[in-house]
Amino acid sequence: MNDNEELEEEQREVELESFDAMSNKILVGVTTQLPSLEAFAEKITSLHEVKNRIAVVKQFSDIGWIKVNSGPLIKELQIIIDEWINKFTKFIHHNTTQQLSNIQSFIDEVKDGIKEIPKTLNKDRDKKLFTKVITHLQDV
Repeated sequence: MNDNEELEEEQREVELESFDAMSNKILVGVTTQLPSLEAFAEKITSLHEVKNRIAVVKQFSDIGWIKVNSGPLIKELQIIIDEWINKFTKFIHHNTTQQLSNIQSFIDEVKDGIKEIPKTLNKDRDKKLFTKVITHLQDV
């Protein structure tokens, strides 16, 4: 491997480390391996269809000489389906809200970290501040 290839490989490693550091900050409390929004939409649509099919079932049926009241069962099934629809939509909402919140926190942290840039590197304080600024820029 020549010097140029070594430098390119080192740069790739630094970029991966920076990306990992940034994504670790942004993805706190976020489920990252989730199905696509289309999959959620299909499932929610399917649940609505089942709920609609249940809604048209007759509440009273005669089975021989017995009259069966399906109303309580129909109502309970609709409640369960509504709960599942809410679980899916709340999950999407929470995950998206958490991602946005984490991104905003990351932006604020970087913005605050690069506000003060030292004019010289003569003092230890200035060197530490400069290192902090470079670290924040590297995270981006």
